[in-house]
Amino acid sequence: MRILLDMDEVIEELVPTLISKYNQIHGTHHKISEIQHWEVPKWDPELWTVIEDTDVILELPPKGNSIYYIEKWIEEGHEVYIITNTVDTRSQELKQRWIKKHIPYFDLNKMIFIKDKHIIKGDIFVDDCIRNLLKWEKENPEGCAFLMRAQHNLDKDYDGRLITSLKYVDDYIYNR
Repeated sequence: MRILLDMDEVIEELVPTLISKYNQIHGTHHKISEIQHWEVPKWDPELWTVIEDTDVILELPPKGNSIYYIEKWIEEGHEVYIITNTVDTRSQELKQRWIKKHIPYFDLNKMIFIKDKHIIKGDIFVDDCIRNLLKWEKENPEGCAFLMRAQHNLDKDYDGRLITSLKYVDDYIYNR
């Protein structure tokens, strides 16, 4: 089975660490609860420059049990791809270093940096952005997409496929 995973907010916890780093740099006290949608909060449109100007990507903790399930699926012979959008080449390099640190034997040839994720074919796709999932499902009608719960999508539902852990994907693989 080909499993496609977004990186930010699916494999690792981007937003909490990003806000913490932003607060550290700017001496502010913003909270993750201030993030209501994927758009940058009104308090500072420079939030994303933290990614561009620091190595914060290397500080991101894995999201829940994501590493366990990625390793499990690879060992079981599934094709696992990480498909992620990044802001620049430096971020790509940092994301690759993060993967090598947390999943040392992951084949970096299966890490795809792309904005239009819907063009990648697969059996399963997990992302935290509902727009990506809707586009992907149109191009992959035989596949199954899951919306990973994140702070910015708390007001969304996804036809019963809203998940908080990759365990739900594992259950789907083995109980369908």
